[in-house]
Amino acid sequence: MQTELAERKRAEARIRGIIDEALDAVVGMNQRGEVIEWNRHAEQMFGWRRDEVLGTALVSLIIPERYRAAHIAGLERLRRTGVGPVLGKRLELEALARDGREFPIELSITPITTPTGQVFSAFIRDLTDRVNAARQRELLEAQLQQAQRLESVGQLAGGVAHDFNNLIAVILNYATFVSDDLGDKPALKDDVEQIKRAAERAAVLTRQLLIFSRREISRPEILDLSAVVGEMKKLLLRTIGENIELVTRVDPGLWPVLVDRGQIEQVLMNLAVNARDAMNQGGRLVIEARNVDLTEDFAETHIGSRTGRHVRLSVSDTGHGMTSEVREHAFEPFFTTKPKGEGTGLGLATVYGIVSHAGASVELQSEPQTGATVIVHLPASEADTPAATPAEPAAKPRGEGQTVLLVEDEAGVRSAAKRILIRDGYLVVEAPTPADAIRLGTEGSSDIDLLLTDVVMPGMSGIDVARRIQAVRPIPVLYMSGYSQDVIAQQGVAADHQVRLLEKPFTRDALLQSVHEALGSKR
Repeated sequence: MQTELAERKRAEARIRGIIDEALDAVVGMNQRGEVIEWNRHAEQMFGWRRDEVLGTALVSLIIPERYRAAHIAGLERLRRTGVGPVLGKRLELEALARDGREFPIELSITPITTPTGQVFSAFIRDLTDRVNAARQRELLEAQLQQAQRLESVGQLAGGVAHDFNNLIAVILNYATFVSDDLGDKPALKDDVEQIKRAAERAAVLTRQLLIFSRREISRPEILDLSAVVGEMKKLLLRTIGENIELVTRVDPGLWPVLVDRGQIEQVLMNLAVNARDAMNQGGRLVIEARNVDLTEDFAETHIGSRTGRHVRLSVSDTGHGMTSEVREHAFEPFFTTKPKGEGTGLGLATVYGIVSHAGASVELQSEPQTGATVIVHLPASEADTPAATPAEPAAKPRGEGQTVLLVEDEAGVRSAAKRILIRDGYLVVEAPTPADAIRLGTEGSSDIDLLLTDVVMPGMSGIDVARRIQAVRPIPVLYMSGYSQDVIAQQGVAADHQVRLLEKPFTRDALLQSVHEALGSKR
């Protein structure tokens, strides 16, 4: 008898040890709902010691208030019928810790028959890490899907904008020709000026589309954001109105950043205008800039972010905020919640394009009735001296009979450029295709002083045309494009090659100034 008792105690000790060392929380409960088992992992998970909970009603310890009535009813039904819907299943529920914190768990309950009646053993696993990882994965997937969607829309927008730029160049320059030839006809000149102004407004829209698609020409320079914010403050105050308070908080000693000055000013202006429109009854607009060192954890949870030194630029408002649906589409071009005719829907799209082009990341935080915050992380530049302000271009003399080989597949653009150049004293040799250009540039007997070529053409790029011709004639090259320097670099220009680029849609003065500067490099 004593031997059996000793053996039983040893068996109970072994079972006790197994239960205590289990990786899951093990909780035992009798039919009255009282705790009869509570292992070491249960102590760690819920914060209650074993001696504190034995004999205590389980419902008051680990079950959130909103579920307690259902638990009591289920236990009563189990006592009456011996059947419970939760027995023998794995369930995902919320549990309550001693400190009042709720957390997700996986629960499985097994009935055990003993000589004194039926008891229940529950195995409980903390799912906090798994749930957080799943949420983080869903967040990253949503960010990736948004980035891919914006990339697709950007490809479409960039292509459309590039084609429209060719049309705008034709409209703008032919309107100039008409204006020049009208003489003393003020009424007609006013009509032509309306055409030119409309074309210029269209050019602004296509430029915003090109910025969004990261194809717009950018001229990055080393900047101190504290100076930029300070210089913009007066303009922003006039823009947002007297009923909105403007607060700027810029940390001293900001790291320099490499970005296009005009574009970062446009980011600030677009965000300020968006904030103003969200605060019809007035409010507060806060612009902050400070140095941050982004960690790997941050970069892993924010698509488009990189580790290292950055300058964080944030613009916050106290407006009506955004729903999740609006946030999801906020950076898409032409998406707007404003009434028809009151916005282009390009404000945040332009911000997205500028920030992405600068190698930075952008994040939008907002909930309904809580305002909105846009956060931009600009990579800090290794250089520490802001760039000097470029000098104004010198006055342009007329052409002196130099010959320009003009390569452009769009007939309207080619015709306008030819007419401008001839009127200003240049000779022009036209090439509507890359093949024609190579033939004229390498086999022709006439002298050619400058190659003026479009970059993106069917069959062959302007970059390749220039290479073929320069192998025979070492002449200067002026490229025409609505695309950015990055796109031209992707076409094959070496990083150390100085690219002269005329932005489309160009005006007469811009074309003549660029041609003069390119020819000046030949001397």
